Amino acid sequence: MLCVWVCTCVAGGKWDGSTFDYKVVKLLSVDPANYPDAPREAIRRVLEEVTGILHPKDKPVDSSRIEWIRMGTTGMAVRDLMS
Repeated sequence: MLCVWVCTCVAGGKWDGSTFDYKVVKLLSVDPANYPDAPREAIRRVLEEVTGILHPKDKPVDSSRIEWIRMGTTGMAVRDLMS
């Protein structure tokens, strides 16, 4: 048996003119019990952490504070040795 996990990674932060407050969020790309869309959820979490402003899960993400987004996907396979 082969198990595969795919993770979504979103990096973001805030530039204050001299330093960059950098945040990274990694989520399972598919986790419908916790969120319907991993990229949107990761962006929402970064915005909340960096701005301190709540962004409810059930509302559209306010993108007015976003200048750029860096996003990637990572896949990992693990073979079950018991099969």
